[in-house]
Amino acid sequence: MRTDYEPEDILNLSLIVAIMSVVSSKWGILAGVVGGFITLLVWCRFKKWDFWEWLDILGLWGLLALIITFNWKVVLIAILGMLVLGLISRSYRSWRWYRSGKVGIVGLASLLVWSGASIVGTSKLASVPVYSAVLVALASLVTIYIRSGLWRKNK
Repeated sequence: MRTDYEPEDILNLSLIVAIMSVVSSKWGILAGVVGGFITLLVWCRFKKWDFWEWLDILGLWGLLALIITFNWKVVLIAILGMLVLGLISRSYRSWRWYRSGKVGIVGLASLLVWSGASIVGTSKLASVPVYSAVLVALASLVTIYIRSGLWRKNK
C-alpha cells in the first residue's frame, strides 16, 4: 500500500480523520465514528482512493481509541472486537457466504463494534445515542450483506 499512496497524504488523512473524530465525539462515541467515517469518505472521493481499503485499515486502528475511554465495559468490547476483527481480516475471503471477497468487511465490522461500545457506554438505554448506534449497526449489516454478493440471483 505504501507504493500506491504518498506517505504525506497518508499522514494527512490520519491526522484529519483523528481530529474530526475527536471534535465530533463531543456529542458521543458514535458521533466521533460518524465524523471520522464522513471525513474518510470525502477524502477518498477527493483523492480517488479506495474507500473500502482505507475503512478496513482505519476501522481496526480506530478501535484502539476506545481503550482510552476508561470505561472498563467499553475497553473490554474494544479488546474483544480487535481480536475478532483480526480473525475476520485473515479469513473472510474463504467464507462461503461472503462470495465476493471484497475488502471493507473489516471496517464495517468495526462499525458494529463501535455501535456496541456506544450502547454499552451510554447510561440510558432509551436515548438518541442508542438509537443512532442501532441504526449504524443495521446499516453496516445491510452493507455487508449487499457487498457479499448473496442478494444477487444466480444466473
